[in-house]
Amino acid sequence: MNALLALAPLAVAAATSVGPVPFSDHVLPITSKVPRSNAKTQSLKDYMYWASSCFYPPGEGNGTQVSLDAPYGGSQYTVNVTIAGEDYNLILDTGSSDLWLPASNFSCLLAANPMILANYTKEPQSVCEFGSNLFNISDIGEFMPLNYTNNFNISYGVQGYSDLQFATGSSYIGAVGIGNLTVPNAQLNIVYNAEFFGNNVSDGLIGFAGPGLTSVFATANPMNDSAANYEPYLPWFYQAAEDGLVAPYFSLALNRPTFADQETSDVVYDLGYLVLGGLPKCIELTGKYVTVPNHDFNETVNGQNVTLPLWWTTTVDEWTFAGSDAINTTTELIILDSGTFNVYAPNAVAEAYANAFSPPGVYNASEGGYVVPCNATVPPLSVTIGGVEFPFDQRDLIFPLTANGEYCLSTVTNGGNTTSDVYILGDKFFNSAVIAFNVENDTMTIYERKCY
Repeated sequence: MNALLALAPLAVAAATSVGPVPFSDHVLPITSKVPRSNAKTQSLKDYMYWASSCFYPPGEGNGTQVSLDAPYGGSQYTVNVTIAGEDYNLILDTGSSDLWLPASNFSCLLAANPMILANYTKEPQSVCEFGSNLFNISDIGEFMPLNYTNNFNISYGVQGYSDLQFATGSSYIGAVGIGNLTVPNAQLNIVYNAEFFGNNVSDGLIGFAGPGLTSVFATANPMNDSAANYEPYLPWFYQAAEDGLVAPYFSLALNRPTFADQETSDVVYDLGYLVLGGLPKCIELTGKYVTVPNHDFNETVNGQNVTLPLWWTTTVDEWTFAGSDAINTTTELIILDSGTFNVYAPNAVAEAYANAFSPPGVYNASEGGYVVPCNATVPPLSVTIGGVEFPFDQRDLIFPLTANGEYCLSTVTNGGNTTSDVYILGDKFFNSAVIAFNVENDTMTIYERKCY
C-alpha cells in the first residue's frame, strides 16, 4: 500500500488518527481524590504538559516532531541539527539536497566579476554572513572521508549574475541527528571556500530534495567537475528511510510570520514544525487534500542515463484570480520549495495577477517583483493541483518592502516565460498547507490547513 496515501484524512475533527498515523492526545486526568507518590504525581504532570503542547512525549507518538525557527523576520525556516555533538542551526530546504556547513577555517570569497569564476578576492569570514557556530575543524576526526577522491561543489543563482553564490569543500560520512532521530552513516559536506549571502543566523543548510540534486564529484578540483564524474548519494532523510530508522515520509507545517515580523530582520522562534515519519500533532486541517506524483528527471551519472528524483515537482492545473480566464495558466513544472520565500510563476501569470491589485502592481526590476501600496486591495488567488483547489490566505499574498508599512511586494513574481522553465511555490504557499513528502513512493500529499 502507498504509505503516503495512507496518511490522507477522511476528516479531521476530534479524531485522533489520520489513517494509520495517529495524532497523539496523551491526556490523562489528575485528581486529588486518589493518593499518589510524589514521583507518580510528577509523572502525570509531565504527561499533561506533553498533552497540552505540540510535541510528542519522548519515545511516544508517531514520528519525530521538531520546532522550526525563522530568521530575518520569517523569510527562511531553520532546524536544529546535531553534528559531532554540536548543535547547528541549518536552513531547511526542500529545493536542494545536500547537508553542508562551513568549516571554522573556511575562506569567504568575493567575485570581482561573476563571469570569471576563478577571479575572487578573499574577504573576512563575516562578509559571508553565516551564523556564529562554524564547524570546528578539529572535530573532523569523528567523520570518515569518502573512499574516493571527491569535492563538494554547489551553486545558487546563475553564472554571470550578481546573485551567484557557491560553496565548495569535501564530503564525509558520520552521525547526524535531528530531534531523537540520528543517522549514523549520513553524508555531509564541509565547506572550505564560499561566496554566500547569509542572514547572520543560519550555520549552513540541510536539503530534503532527491538524490539527483546532490553535489559531489569524483575529482579533487571543482574546475574539473562534469556529468562524467558526478557521484549522487542519498540525502540525510533518504538515508534514514533507507536504513529503516523512520517511516519514509516527512511533513512540514510552516507557520505564517506576522506583518510586523516581516518588517524586521529578527529571528521568529517556533514558527512551524518538521515531522519525520508522520504528520504534525496540533495543526488543524480542513479535510481537503490531494496526493500527486513527483516528476523525475533523466540525468547522466558516470556516462549512463538514469532517472532520478531532483526537486519535489508537480503541475499546477490552473491559477485562479480575477482576470485569469484571459490567459493560459497551466504550469507544467513547479517546485514545492521551503527554501524560497515567495512564488515564482510564469511571467504572464505574475503580471496578470499584479494587474488585479487595486491599484495595480508595478514591476520593479531592482526589487525583482511587483510593488504595491501595503493598503492595496489584494485579489484572492488559488492554485489547482491534481484537480483540487488550494486558496492562498490573502495575508500571504503581499509582504513589506519598506519598514514603514508604505510599500509592499506581491508574493507572486516573474519566474520565466517558457514551458522548460521550472517555477516555484515557496513558503507563502506552505503557510496555508501541511505538505507530506514520501521518499519511497516519490509522491507529495498537500493538506489544506484551517484558517489560523
